[in-house]
Amino acid sequence: MAAFIDLPVKVIFGRNKEDNIGAEVKYFGGSKVLLVYNLRFNQATGVTEKIRRSLEIFGIESVDFAKEFGKNPRVDVIREGIEFARQNYVDFILALGSSHTVNLAKTIALGVANSVDIKEIFTSNRAYKDSLPVGVILTMPGNGVESTGKVYLYENDSDNLLKGSALTNSAYTPRFMILNPEIMNTSSIYTYSSCVYMLGQLIAKYLTSTEYVELLERDTEAIMNIVLSKMRILRNDPANYAAKANLMWAGVLAYNSALDEKIDDCALFSMEKAIRECFDCSPGESLALVMPAWFDYLKEKHLLRVAQFANRVLNIPFNFSDPMSTASLGIYRLKQILKECGLPSCIADMGGDGRSIQSIISHIAFRKDGTIGTFELLDRTACEVILSSLLIKESSSIN
Repeated sequence: MAAFIDLPVKVIFGRNKEDNIGAEVKYFGGSKVLLVYNLRFNQATGVTEKIRRSLEIFGIESVDFAKEFGKNPRVDVIREGIEFARQNYVDFILALGSSHTVNLAKTIALGVANSVDIKEIFTSNRAYKDSLPVGVILTMPGNGVESTGKVYLYENDSDNLLKGSALTNSAYTPRFMILNPEIMNTSSIYTYSSCVYMLGQLIAKYLTSTEYVELLERDTEAIMNIVLSKMRILRNDPANYAAKANLMWAGVLAYNSALDEKIDDCALFSMEKAIRECFDCSPGESLALVMPAWFDYLKEKHLLRVAQFANRVLNIPFNFSDPMSTASLGIYRLKQILKECGLPSCIADMGGDGRSIQSIISHIAFRKDGTIGTFELLDRTACEVILSSLLIKESSSIN
């Protein structure tokens, strides 16, 4: 078992916990807050007024940076936020919304605290450790950016395709995050995309060669089972508090260091990132597309492992005389659950075609030896096999 440390962010969970946001901001030294949110979110919930009232009670000023932005806010939006924050002399950034909003808030906090352009921070060899403090009120299951020191920068390359850069530093970790399942947004594809990203993180840690991780393995299986089952419940009952609460808490556990420190397989996320850059989609959408195909490829060499996943996570009865059927049924069920939640299942769903395969391949960051992954090494040919299977569109449903 690998060594690990505890989750570094304060987690505040439950109904109406955002009502006490003023006390949290004051505790962490904030006197003037930049409230970052997507205008579409505010129109849907009206939570911002509750936040302002709580801040006012504690004598904290606030200004809004409210924009309508997409799944991967670009450099120009970040620069605008940095300039607005500087003009208003804020000393605390508060993100209200999804992980995309949290990432935007964190990049603004990083840019305000340093005198160089935000792109310089991401491309320089120097480690920039200064950042304004950030707080989070999450309205969807997280993807890790809200509870870790990870932060991402997105821009378009010369071919007008999405290009992402990442930094990790403990100084960028939010001071706290508030999770109130009642204000969780279940009307957006972002909700299910966030769940799938969480699932992908867990799967990448589940497929490991690290020894003596039986307890962590069972924990991971339980969380994955909850994520998939609650996704289906929310699809039919968007107001189900128990399902929302379980998904939000699963998002905390999925990025807990006890699970995070297992040696994981990066091949899934290498392909996910390449798909995201080509189609400017969310991480969860690109994972939903490639994850079943990746499992289908793995089952040829890791049959019992994939069959175990099908049995323990997707509740497929284990056929000991034919484990291949167990694995295949599990992959089929996974694919259909994702499809029923409105997520893409083939390249055509992303607006692509056969020509997209080579474009995706060109965006995969292969190592010098021409491979990606650790649990199972994938070369260019293997990636082409996996991605080419995404050209086939299937139509069916499961119970």
